[in-house]
Amino acid sequence: MPQWQLKHSSGELYPAKFEVLKVNETRALKDQGWEQEFDWSLYIGSQHPATPYKLLVVGNNNIQGAIAYQIKDDHIFVDLLENAPFNRYNHPNREFVNSTDVLLGEACLQSFLHKKDGFVSFIPKSRLYPYYAQRFNAKRGGLGLMYLDTVAALRLIELYYV
Repeated sequence: MPQWQLKHSSGELYPAKFEVLKVNETRALKDQGWEQEFDWSLYIGSQHPATPYKLLVVGNNNIQGAIAYQIKDDHIFVDLLENAPFNRYNHPNREFVNSTDVLLGEACLQSFLHKKDGFVSFIPKSRLYPYYAQRFNAKRGGLGLMYLDTVAALRLIELYYV
């Protein structure tokens, strides 16, 4: 059965999985240096249409990243996506170099599984528009949205879901 692969900075691949993020884990994220302006607890429970997931290396409980997304009529909308501080691009001892790819890839996979043809949309931080366009071939939509189409979604899945 295929599974996600996280690429360590050494080049070694580690099997990865997604699990639903729990409320006690959302509190711990802030203590561990995650973005203070992101409130992951908002996505816990039935009051929000998005569901939050954590990215884990199989056999390890350290959260490598998190994503909250919701299923829309014709696509998946990513409400929030965040790498663990030690997986961010500018971290001097970055652990996994493709955690963003795997987080977005999971949204793409879910888009296919829910018959949305791989389409995924999101609103990135302003400074990240060029990054998503270059790295993921994300296209600009209206109202600040960016989206991944079928081709971009398949590329991510084929790269890291093996």
